[in-house]
Amino acid sequence: MKFVIAFLFSMLSILPFLSAQNSGRIVVDGKFDDWSTNSQYVSRLDDASNDGGDVDIKYIEVSNDDDYLFMHFELSAEIDIVDDFETPSRMKLFIDADNNANTGLSVNGIGADYLFDFRNRDVIYYTSNTNYTYYSFYDMGYAHLPTVTSEEFELLMDRYYFNQPVFTNTIKLFLKEDIDDDETEVMTYTMINDMPDFQPIDMSKPNLDHFRLLTYNTLQDGLLENDQAIPLKRIIAAADPDIIHLNEVYDTPAFFVENEMEDILDGDWTAHKYNGENIVASRYPIITTYEIYYGRLGAALIDLPDDKFEKDLLAVVGHLSCCGKDDQRQDQVDALIEFLADAKTPGGILTLEEGTPMLFSGDMNFVGYDEQINTVIDGNIMNNNVYGPDTKPDWDNGNFSDFRPLQMSAPTATTWNTKFPDPGDYPSGRLDFVFYGSSALQPRKGFVINTRDLSDEDLSAYGLLQSDSYFASDHLPLVTDFSGLSTNSVKEAVEAAALNVYPNPVGDVLFFESEEQWTYFKIFNMEGKLIREASLITREINLSGLESGSYILELSNNKFEVKKNFIKQ
Repeated sequence: MKFVIAFLFSMLSILPFLSAQNSGRIVVDGKFDDWSTNSQYVSRLDDASNDGGDVDIKYIEVSNDDDYLFMHFELSAEIDIVDDFETPSRMKLFIDADNNANTGLSVNGIGADYLFDFRNRDVIYYTSNTNYTYYSFYDMGYAHLPTVTSEEFELLMDRYYFNQPVFTNTIKLFLKEDIDDDETEVMTYTMINDMPDFQPIDMSKPNLDHFRLLTYNTLQDGLLENDQAIPLKRIIAAADPDIIHLNEVYDTPAFFVENEMEDILDGDWTAHKYNGENIVASRYPIITTYEIYYGRLGAALIDLPDDKFEKDLLAVVGHLSCCGKDDQRQDQVDALIEFLADAKTPGGILTLEEGTPMLFSGDMNFVGYDEQINTVIDGNIMNNNVYGPDTKPDWDNGNFSDFRPLQMSAPTATTWNTKFPDPGDYPSGRLDFVFYGSSALQPRKGFVINTRDLSDEDLSAYGLLQSDSYFASDHLPLVTDFSGLSTNSVKEAVEAAALNVYPNPVGDVLFFESEEQWTYFKIFNMEGKLIREASLITREINLSGLESGSYILELSNNKFEVKKNFIKQ
């Protein structure tokens, strides 16, 4: 069986549209490799080993840019930072924002002006030991990822509040796990000025054959409510999608969505409403639809343009159960994997043509346990008695990929925040996702629209108001572009997947193994600039003199070329 393999950076022309656009700096997206690849902007404090209980702090890392303070820490055990979990913990962060021991709460020789109590989900601002005020996370511009259980977390907070600095140039801080009384030493951190600026992401469509997906929770039939509908439609018009997944459209009819989309977007639109509150709308014909999990998951087979795509698209929309309902969410993602396994196998509910592009998007409500995300990605079904054996979701027996777009004007992937925040509310988080099978889909551009952070020039260019995101919904719209992979455009997986580069991360010599004979190599940085090239004689490449960072290795011969990412230590 032969499949087309997808490499994230298989074409250099798409590099500016992916996360590589801001790879040379810290971003908060729930992944942590940027902390090591951009270590020149990071200060680190290692904590003593085995000085805690079940949850032992390993280290904390701090960085900043002109607008945000960033932090990353790792623990010895998986916890839920803001809720109860089987491994109990209570993380607290103390910050002496003015580097003055005589102001704030006297603790560990510093004057902590701010105490972030993650389990209580609030921030306490101290002017003295006895005078204090409670703030919400939102008052501090705070967010952390992931929103599920993890051994690692990264966070950001505003450096300015109503244009006034929150922190002086030098601050002191320490992290504490309060249940087992494990705390780091006090860390002194001085702001840096050399991290590259965040490069805004524009809404323009790549100059490639692709389709654009918009995923949007409209907050309780927002398209039917005039105060919400007006900004919602402005945002949808600016995004200019080809396929739309809508959540919380309880009483919104499919024909209403069709009419609205034809009114604000070009083309003829078709919409289908699943049982419950999900709708798929498309400017391309919808061939057939499937109910996967009543009220929560539905799929549509969409006829993509034949001049751009070799096969149809299976698009699954979901709005998983909210909040503390881990068991229900797990049941729903188990059902998703069962459905995809059936779709790839002859017979059953449906039988897809081999290599059909597949994606899954919507408001996933991924909080609490991380198992539900893992199930979507790697096909590990928890309830095998009901939903069958574990099955890798992609055609090449591989995992699904998680797109992780950033906001257009801010270094964060968060997509949700409460409308009227108070102390005790959950912080802004990433609840909206797009997963896809990389064996048949190539990601192009992705972004989250938050009009509150857009410049006046961008607002004018896109026909938006700064308040649109706020009045439209408590979720932000997630936009992702994909193109298909032609069977003639890349090497078949049975050949290209055999390429293995090691070690990764690497020191001065990179080795590779492959069934193919390669005659030439090129090394590009993450901005697409050619750094090094030469003929290949052996199966090793000398990297001495190459600066630390992330790179792309391209191997070629007179038939094929393949690319692999690697990290130079």
